[in-house]
Amino acid sequence: AKKGLQSGEAVYTAQCSACHAAGIVGAPKFGDAVAWGPRLKSGFDALLHSAIAGKGSMGAQGGGAFNDTEIARAVVYMTNAVGGKFPEPAVPAGAEDSAGAPSATPATTSTAPMAGYTKGLYQSTEDE
Repeated sequence: AKKGLQSGEAVYTAQCSACHAAGIVGAPKFGDAVAWGPRLKSGFDALLHSAIAGKGSMGAQGGGAFNDTEIARAVVYMTNAVGGKFPEPAVPAGAEDSAGAPSATPATTSTAPMAGYTKGLYQSTEDE
């Protein structure tokens, strides 16, 4: 049986805390508002992209043990702990949610937490 979607706290504990709990290899430490401040200003979409695709010493988290919605929840959990005001990502239609979040409407897709951040991401800015 497929497991239900995990909470942001559960994903943080299982995956993110390895570096973010102690603030090692350049990771902003969980709960450190000063370290997270500039990152919060970049916005949720930029933070989620960094988590999914990887940035600096942090490898890509996308495609691993957690899906993009779960990773988005971990981003919300970490950033809201230091004053972020990001909403909990919606549960994709048809997904089981073990974290207790409300399910999304049927029109929502599994990429909903990332909606908007990928637009133009792979487009070249060079003249052809």
